[in-house]
Amino acid sequence: AGLAYAGGPLPYARSGMAEPIFFIMFGIVAEAGTYYIQTAATHGAPSGWVSSLRMVPWDVFVAGLPIGALITNVLIIDDIRDHAFDAAKGWRTGTVRFGVGWSRVRYLVLTAGAYLAPVFFWWGLGYNSWILLPLLTLPSAWTIARMVCTHERTADLVAMTPRASRLSLSFAVLLAIGLAVGGR
Repeated sequence: AGLAYAGGPLPYARSGMAEPIFFIMFGIVAEAGTYYIQTAATHGAPSGWVSSLRMVPWDVFVAGLPIGALITNVLIIDDIRDHAFDAAKGWRTGTVRFGVGWSRVRYLVLTAGAYLAPVFFWWGLGYNSWILLPLLTLPSAWTIARMVCTHERTADLVAMTPRASRLSLSFAVLLAIGLAVGGR
């Protein structure tokens, strides 16, 4: 997925497919793959891919979704920031195709989903209240979202990419701590 982002015969960054691929790779594949590798190392790997998938509990797939959302938001910020340049290059990103307003809505929906997920894990799935630790990053998320929704110039948004990256890392670390300490 990393090699095909901007290289190879069909670079998906140019076609507007980067957001869904980022969400899947960083929100599902990375977490489930990490769980599988750690479990296989301690319990042995099953033969066949179907058995391997069954080895990963469904909540491992779900737990990665808020992380995938926040990482995808980093890309959306870049697409908003670079939309004029991307359009001039002929890239068909979501922002180029549907506009800055549409990308801002996607950004807000992904952010809301990420922050509602720990509440759902706690209230709906019976996780311990430690799962709510990522909510400590909400003030930072609010500040970044305000900038993304009110600014469009490259100079205004360039600092939001590393801030959003740090936000996703902080959220992920707190979520991991909440899962490890609290469990169900």
